[in-house]
Amino acid sequence: MTYLEIKKIIRSYYPALLLEDLISHKTRELLLDILAPILFILLLPLAAHISGLAVLPFIPTFAGAFCLLTAVAVTIFMLDAFHSSFYFKTLDAIILEQGIGISGKEPISFETAQVLYHAPENDIAFGFIVSPPGRKILARLGIDEKTIKEFLKSRKIKLSAGMFNFQSFDSEYGITLADLAEVLLKQDKEFADFLFAQSIQEKDLLGAALWLVREARATRRRERWWSRDALGRTPGIGKDLAYGGAYTLEKYAKDLIGAPAGGEFSKTYLHKEIEVVETILSRAKEANALVVGELGGGALDIIYRLAKAINLGTALPTIDGKRMMLLDQNHLVAATADKATFETEIIKMLNETAKAGNVILVIGDLPGFIESAATLGSDLPSLMDAYLASPDLQVIAIASPDGFHKIIEPNSSLARRFEKVLIKTGDRENIIGLLEDEAVKVERKNNLFFTYPAIEAIADGASRYFPNEATPDKAVDLLVEIVPEARTKNLKIIGKNDVLALIQTKTGIPAGAVAPAERDKLL
Repeated sequence: MTYLEIKKIIRSYYPALLLEDLISHKTRELLLDILAPILFILLLPLAAHISGLAVLPFIPTFAGAFCLLTAVAVTIFMLDAFHSSFYFKTLDAIILEQGIGISGKEPISFETAQVLYHAPENDIAFGFIVSPPGRKILARLGIDEKTIKEFLKSRKIKLSAGMFNFQSFDSEYGITLADLAEVLLKQDKEFADFLFAQSIQEKDLLGAALWLVREARATRRRERWWSRDALGRTPGIGKDLAYGGAYTLEKYAKDLIGAPAGGEFSKTYLHKEIEVVETILSRAKEANALVVGELGGGALDIIYRLAKAINLGTALPTIDGKRMMLLDQNHLVAATADKATFETEIIKMLNETAKAGNVILVIGDLPGFIESAATLGSDLPSLMDAYLASPDLQVIAIASPDGFHKIIEPNSSLARRFEKVLIKTGDRENIIGLLEDEAVKVERKNNLFFTYPAIEAIADGASRYFPNEATPDKAVDLLVEIVPEARTKNLKIIGKNDVLALIQTKTGIPAGAVAPAERDKLL
């Protein structure tokens, strides 16, 4: 694909690009939020005089303002829907019409189109720096606007669009910002030197770019509620569950699809483990997954993220539209006073799950559940064995490594019914992905901004300076704990040094100056 072909594609984005320049999506959301209460306030006087014909004198007073505000709100909504349609629409038809001959995927992301739209033909780096997504990436790297302006003034060597080899891009999402950033770093020496002078390494730039790419996709998924596909996709449920036949299951289990974990998730954190779980659940028989991980190591995150994927319609087709029911095992054990009652309830629940046909049963602590059943005199593994072997039942169970080795592994008949999925607690890529998700939530709530080096410092600091605590949980704790520190110091942008200062305060160790090998001597 040549640059001329890329330009043809960018032209199809022009309405959305122009609208983004005219009024940002965030501003459109704000206007709608303001207009809604104003409309409500205007209607209150009408409601107060609703009896008889007393309302008539008030109609001329409020009708004009009401109609005007309604028209503005509808216009903003229509513009937003029009704008969003360019985010979501695959450009296959447009590409075919223009004879480019590429189909099956969007050739360039909207954010990449924004960069190229703002770039003069003789300077791609300029477009990257001044475009909204490019500015956000540089902000994530902790580079202030004054430094950027000085660089643009002194810039001499420029990389033209014609020097790009667009044929080399072949990612799942077409040409993304991460692809563009990588090429800029390799081909535009002046741009690379500028970043290196700010102590920005290649991995930092690519990490920040990928973060923005994932954040943009998550935002688009969240804003897609108005689309025909989203409105038409209602996850199915078995007839028995839908019409009240699954009373026992509903009594003891929580529906994760009906009320999934709030917020948007990136695809980075635990994505490999989630893909393995999806594959296991897609089997024709014995489609049962056992997630093994330390407390706070992400086992429940896998469950909630899979529920979110099903809810959004992004899970594998074999499990799309299914329900995920999280068993409240403590409630079940507490509600049954003896072995007979417990086993009766368990058998009812397993029968209902299998009969519904589209329910995935989630057991949050399988070893603990087995031990609790044993206190009532019940052999839970033997009770569940026939059901776990059935192709009609799908189960995701969670176990700690200790619980797995002590309780599940010695029971070979139970162990063979599950496919084990091991979570690597200290996996750096997973932790950074989790922190990116959490940082976006914290930023929205507290009007703060985390740089990518700060996120890396939190991930590294959690594993290096708190080795005896669950790394993902400790990493999130560190991220949250820095917020009040930032407020005290009146910080809006949180960088690497701010994180290191917090770690030093908590541990008494000069985090930025002590090597990992020396840290052990100090503890």
